[in-house]
Amino acid sequence: MPPGKKRKTASNGPEDNGERSPPEFVCKCEDLEESKHKHAIQCECHRRISVHKNIASRLCPWSEKIPIVVGANQQKFHVDKCLLQLHSGLFRNKLADLEEMENEQKPLSLPEVDPAIFAEFVCWMEAGVFLPIEPEILHPNPFLFGCNCWYLGRVLEAASFQNFALMEEFCDEVYYAGGYWPAVEAVRFAYEVLGNDSGLRKFIADSVAFIKPFEVFSEGHEEYGRWCQLFIDFPELGLDVAKAAGRDNRKSPGNIENIGKYMEEEIDLNESWEEMILKARTRAEIEKDARDGCIRSKVELVHLNRDKEEVIPEAR
Repeated sequence: MPPGKKRKTASNGPEDNGERSPPEFVCKCEDLEESKHKHAIQCECHRRISVHKNIASRLCPWSEKIPIVVGANQQKFHVDKCLLQLHSGLFRNKLADLEEMENEQKPLSLPEVDPAIFAEFVCWMEAGVFLPIEPEILHPNPFLFGCNCWYLGRVLEAASFQNFALMEEFCDEVYYAGGYWPAVEAVRFAYEVLGNDSGLRKFIADSVAFIKPFEVFSEGHEEYGRWCQLFIDFPELGLDVAKAAGRDNRKSPGNIENIGKYMEEEIDLNESWEEMILKARTRAEIEKDARDGCIRSKVELVHLNRDKEEVIPEAR
């Protein structure tokens, strides 16, 4: 989380206006003893990250590391090949092309990607978290950290990473010390880099409509001038904000009840890993190797039989 970021605490509940409140949500996540979730989307994200970590732990003992050169200064990373295939559509296709050409020795290259943001992606693939390091050490502009992570997910065709960035960085009505979010830098990024079909751009435009920057900053304030220039530079921002202002915006886009509208559709990791397993060997081959004592085959067979009572077939 970028330095100075603060989360707005939840209110005790809506004011009593004579309307009947919806039934209170009950979290059924059995692995949580305390701090139960307050909304279904939190339970779903928790379930997905649990599957994510479970598969990573089962994959890593047998997955090879491959070199990837990142950034203009060509920083080299050694990254788990199977995790790349599992989480990134871009790498899945690149690695498939290399296998057909039998030319896997040449390092893959991402010259336009920020190495610091790529390091966050690698950490997320392996551990399901951002790097446990103070963000200002790696990222010069904390106002763009979440945007940059989301955008890298788009480049790599990794929808799960985009949604992770959205939940971690923008959920719960995120504010920064010294000003409201979104900052001018984030809005400019959205309208310079992202297309009008982008979920993040829509989220940012809706957030601008929610905070009403021209009411927050008085005329003559430095921020007031920066916002004025922003609307001049990007006329479409005014249109997007006007559309958002016409909708019910009593709760911010980052509110847990709203944020799901801006999420990307994710692949099913369980099914994707099953496809990867069966692409390399048939089920019969895996079952035979498992009976013969192959640890990797036993681990993979547990996954293939995850919905069945019989985990590893007995020897015939």
